[in-house]
Amino acid sequence: MHLGGEDFDKAMVNYCVHKFKKRQKKDISKNARAMRRLQVACEKAKRDLSSTTKTSIEIEVAFVSWNGMEWNGMELGSFSL
Repeated sequence: MHLGGEDFDKAMVNYCVHKFKKRQKKDISKNARAMRRLQVACEKAKRDLSSTTKTSIEIEVAFVSWNGMEWNGMELGSFSL
């Protein structure tokens, strides 16, 4: 099975950004490194879904706060066909 191209990737990334913002109350869309990690994770998930019916996306993101570096990691969800 073939799962779309760039449009599918962008939709997955946007969905994950929305989920992260909703759960963590932080916007990762302005963090270039986090967005690149998310894009790579979404591309991997899409490849996984080409050969299986379920996969998940997990990312770890660093934010700079007044206490120094703050790490937020989370599973963004399971995707299935």
